Amino acid sequence: MMAKLKSALIFAVLANSAGALAVEPQQKTAQSEKNESSALTEKKTKKDFQVPFSGFFAGVGVSRSYYNFTNLDSYSQGVSKGYSLVYRSEYTGAASGSTNTGLLNGASNSSPAAQLGYFQKFTKTSPWIWGVKATYAFLNAETQSDKALLVPQSGGYTPPIGAGGGHLTGNVVIKQVTAKVNNQIGLLPIIGRSYKRGFFYLGGGPSWSQTIISNNGVDGTAVNVETGKIDSQTDRDRFNFTGTNWSVGWQATAGATYFIDSKTFFDLSYSYAQTGYQSIPYSANFRGADIRVGTLNEGTLSGNTNGAIANQSVILTINRRF
Repeated sequence: MMAKLKSALIFAVLANSAGALAVEPQQKTAQSEKNESSALTEKKTKKDFQVPFSGFFAGVGVSRSYYNFTNLDSYSQGVSKGYSLVYRSEYTGAASGSTNTGLLNGASNSSPAAQLGYFQKFTKTSPWIWGVKATYAFLNAETQSDKALLVPQSGGYTPPIGAGGGHLTGNVVIKQVTAKVNNQIGLLPIIGRSYKRGFFYLGGGPSWSQTIISNNGVDGTAVNVETGKIDSQTDRDRFNFTGTNWSVGWQATAGATYFIDSKTFFDLSYSYAQTGYQSIPYSANFRGADIRVGTLNEGTLSGNTNGAIANQSVILTINRRF
């Protein structure tokens, strides 16, 4: 009896072990199939990813830009009057002229950039995309002349009683011209074509740029009644003029996006912007005496600096669609 019971127990243990061994491969097979299914689903998701139909977006990044200050010219006018101690009478004179600076070098720098925008496919199945984006860059780019600028003057004067008079020539001297562009904003409609992970696009529209122009070390000038020339008042009146202005221009862009997922994408673009032609005026009074010829001089020096700024930029931003 005991022998039979012992045999039955051994048989039961062996049967249970065999069952466990049979279940374990089944469990491993099920887990493997689940892992393979998950990998296939992920691979299919990546393969089937499409650019979202539409979305608003915002992004920040960096811009690398090169600037060229074009067609920058300066106009100056001097009006003076004085009193001749020699002839004991008053005299007046005026002269003006302009010249192209032609002295400013190009400049380049890196700066922060930001953008807001919207894009949408023309239809659910269309690869073509339209949209608009507003761009901002704090350019903070500056360049300056490498030598003094001479603005030629031509005019005439009425001499003191008893002296000869006539044609008047000379120069207004500007020691240094500095041009700077600080902020730039663009509003750019775009059109593009999508691919698997993003879209290519072209665009263009108006831009607004803040420019600052300085004329430093500008000499006051006055009539020399002895020579009929314009005398520099270097040692008596030297002015620094700075003016700022927002100008409307235009901007063109070309770029491409790459979506990391349906919400996040990179945007790499090239843009060319040209500010409008603008004028920044300046004016100051001067007064002096020339003991060499016995004259007392006073007057007004005024003028303006005109020009435009062109810049090329490569911009990289990371954006979030919402």
